[in-house]
Amino acid sequence: MPGDPSGYLGEPPPPWRIIAERKIQAWVDDGGPERLTNKGQALDLRSNPFVPVDLRMAFDVLRSADAAPPWIDIGREIETLMARAREEVVRFRDTQRVDSIALRAAPPDGVAAIRARMRSRSAAFRAEHAARLRNVNLQIDRFNAYCPIQGMGRTRLNVDRELSLALG
Repeated sequence: MPGDPSGYLGEPPPPWRIIAERKIQAWVDDGGPERLTNKGQALDLRSNPFVPVDLRMAFDVLRSADAAPPWIDIGREIETLMARAREEVVRFRDTQRVDSIALRAAPPDGVAAIRARMRSRSAAFRAEHAARLRNVNLQIDRFNAYCPIQGMGRTRLNVDRELSLALG
């Protein structure tokens, strides 16, 4: 075995290893592999060791039916909502940037109109984005209510902080 330090140091293998190898060889010589009940059948190695024992059967039934528990679907929905919110932030910033560039090149009598448009867009975005984030928080609450494993719950968004990051 390559990871065995005894081979590198010239020391004999530990006694437990010699005993284990002898027992395995005796089992093979005795025809042990030929007597296995599931010989030739594929092993199902998809069992998730992180799923609590009392939920494994339910999860296996759901997986074989190509269904997901509600909290998994809600988690996917949260990811979709967050991706849309990030896209809206990028779109808002891009339009504000375009107006900011136009503001530099605008004649003095057009500056007020551009600034008013930017303020109006910012106020509308603030209201819409706050509503989006509150909706995400509702979905996070649903996720946490359905999630069977306490440590896998999600943290609610701080709407004010997220708004300041988006508008900043």
